Amino acid sequence: MPFFSASGISPYNKTSGGAATPLPDASAYIIAAGITDPTEQAAATQFVLDLSGSGSTTNNTNQWSKHYALYPMSPTTLNAAAYNIKDPTEYKITWYNNPTHSLNGVSGNGVDQYGDTNFNLANDTASLNISIGAWISANNTLAQADMGAQNSSSPNSGAMLFPYNAGTHDASTVGEYTGGTTPMSTDRDDFMLVQNNGTNLQKFRNGVSYYNAPQALGTADSNNTFILARNLNGANALSSKGTSFNNISEHLTQNEITDLYDAMNTYNVSMSRNWIPFEFGNALQLDGVDDYVSMTPITESNTWFLSFWINGIINTGSYMYLFGFDAASGTRGGIGMSLGGTAFGLQIGGLYYYNGSVISVLNVTLNPSSWNHVAINATPTGLEVSLNGGTSVNTSASVPSNSLNQIGTLDLSSFGQIIYDEIGFLSGSNGTTQNITDLYN
Repeated sequence: MPFFSASGISPYNKTSGGAATPLPDASAYIIAAGITDPTEQAAATQFVLDLSGSGSTTNNTNQWSKHYALYPMSPTTLNAAAYNIKDPTEYKITWYNNPTHSLNGVSGNGVDQYGDTNFNLANDTASLNISIGAWISANNTLAQADMGAQNSSSPNSGAMLFPYNAGTHDASTVGEYTGGTTPMSTDRDDFMLVQNNGTNLQKFRNGVSYYNAPQALGTADSNNTFILARNLNGANALSSKGTSFNNISEHLTQNEITDLYDAMNTYNVSMSRNWIPFEFGNALQLDGVDDYVSMTPITESNTWFLSFWINGIINTGSYMYLFGFDAASGTRGGIGMSLGGTAFGLQIGGLYYYNGSVISVLNVTLNPSSWNHVAINATPTGLEVSLNGGTSVNTSASVPSNSLNQIGTLDLSSFGQIIYDEIGFLSGSNGTTQNITDLYN
């Protein structure tokens, strides 16, 4: 049976001779990070067991000794999130400019917030066959790094680079670089890992290989590895997204990567994490494949007010409907958005209104990589749209009485990978300048 310490479970293995052989445990990490919540203590303990071959992962690999640093991004405090569960005395993250900390982990602002792991590839590894991974919150259309170090813009002198770039997953380790060829997952919440086995560059999403091609090793970099940025002789390509788990490890086998993903996922589920980058509390996340919300119709006249926050626009088609309506005439309509195709001549994020027969462009374009607040005032003769609390833009349109009954689609005709928050659909013209400013702020 397990032995219990004051700060967590300390399990033991029995050898064939009957002696108790201690397994690695989370006690030192729990004490150093100041974790007092029993649920988090148990999750940390289980994570160590899972990577020590005594847990419940798919392949039950014992890979604990192959990791330099493992960061669960503790939800206790930002300081607790800095600790390395593998060895809390090594590679503690130094946070800069107070990144946002929450149950889900740590997120940056894309400007000046990041973390320094104090792990230096040139000084801290015996082999250049390195593996790095980040459990990240969302895809991106910007060149933003999850973690890495690179001492020049030349890939040959890079060490560990792990960025998003225009919806693709560019990655390099120790001088290898591949870019712009592999689309990111349509999921909003992925564990991405990149490594080199000495001959090939390998990339994995949620434990599954999706890229494996010859690529020679480069040179070790003398910069520390950053999180939520890459270290290009200073913080560069800073991320506006979030991370809930990171690893810096020796080269891992496919079975070990699968188990690492399993262990991280078990921890995240235990902590009730769902990496939806929210604006206020929790949020509604749609996967861009077949997710939508069907609801009892909310019927209003042709004078109504719609307010919502939206984020994470991904180009998975030509357009999508944010909201679907039943019009009084029995026709269908809604508020639509271009996903970057040629739909109605709009850029990605461009909004339009469909009254069941006619498309009206709303002359508002959302920022696809950040939160946007949209407020729409509808009258019988048109719509007034305000973006992020700004001055309303007027569009003439025939607006029939509507019943809002779908979110994220219009009769399953199209789907978008999107995140919503703070949706409000009200009768009458509620969108006064003051109301819109208050809703945005």
